[in-house]
This record gives sequence, structure tokens and C-alpha cells, in this order.
Amino acid sequence: MHESISYIEIGSGDKSGRTGTFFSELFGWKFNPMDNQGNGWFEKDDFKIGVHPDDPAPSMMVFFVVENIENSVERIIELGGTAKVQGETEEGFGQFAICSDPSGVPFGLHLKNG
Repeated sequence: MHESISYIEIGSGDKSGRTGTFFSELFGWKFNPMDNQGNGWFEKDDFKIGVHPDDPAPSMMVFFVVENIENSVERIIELGGTAKVQGETEEGFGQFAICSDPSGVPFGLHLKNG
């Protein structure tokens, strides 16, 4: 499994766009809006940082790139974590899995070239 970050998701309950504006001004990142509801992303080096304003609680989740989702999910479960592949693919993002370590720390997996 790779250790490279492929994606960071910022969950926010803010549909006014303040989350995107905040991180844009804080780090100098260019925000790419997807709609007028606060959805969008930042591009940083070789990964994206998405902003999702519909999340019920503020959060940030890191996704790690993998070459094989199914094998990686099996390994996480063998090690006592949880993992579930989320559908086939998501447009503009590719295939991914939502996971946690044995103590409940959340993270995600993202298919390489997905």
C-alpha cells in the first residue's frame, strides 16, 4: 500500500462558502467552486482538497492512494479496522473506501489513477 496522500476532504455545515474562503485566504490556495452551495476543491501539488458543505458535523478526512481497493480493504479488516468500498466510482474522484483503525480513527482509501 502507498503512503501518499491522494485527497483530503473538508466537511462543513456551511453552505455560504466561508470554509472555502477561509482555507483559500489562510494558505493562498485557489478555490475551484462546483456550485453556489459551497462545494468545490483546492488543488495542491499532486492531490486535491475537497470542500463539502452538506456534512452534518465539521471534519477533515485524509485519503491515501492504493493500487487495489479490495486487497487494501481486506488488509485493514485483518488488522482489526473497518473498511467499506463506496460504490463503483464517483464522477471526478474515482473509486474510494471509507475506513477506520481499530480505535475508530477515520481515513479513506482512493484508487490510484481512479
